Amino acid sequence: MSKTDLEVSLPSDREISMARSFDAPREMIFKAYTMPELLKRWLVPFDSELAVCEIDLRVGGKLRLVWRMEGQPDLGLTSIFKEIVPPERLVATEIFDGGAESLSTLIFEERGGRTVMTNTILYDSKETRDFVLKTGMSTGVSDAYDKLEALLATMPAA
Repeated sequence: MSKTDLEVSLPSDREISMARSFDAPREMIFKAYTMPELLKRWLVPFDSELAVCEIDLRVGGKLRLVWRMEGQPDLGLTSIFKEIVPPERLVATEIFDGGAESLSTLIFEERGGRTVMTNTILYDSKETRDFVLKTGMSTGVSDAYDKLEALLATMPAA
């Protein structure tokens, strides 16, 4: 896996898995993923703005995100945390406004001085998974991860 390439795979007929390697310890990446003030700086694909970013980081706690992009309707996401193991793992339901519930499992694994972050999303059906694939989601994720890489380079080591 190269430094900047997002690897997308389909582990089953209802899953999408996305993995990328970062030049940072997993503690830093976990922090960037779970602190609103940091999340707002990188989870903004293309010219969007993360207008709402609320995180109650506890099992049963809620995550609420709303992206704004000029000329487009707001895009909202609500998640409920099912499992939190800092800095190794986050498991949460995900529901985009008006969409079906999915389950996201995010793994942070250190390998050879780098951290591989893998997000595997389980959808309610193959049709939903295939629809998500057609949206170009991986392009937006790749753009956001480029911003995360740049943010990590500015953060002090833990």
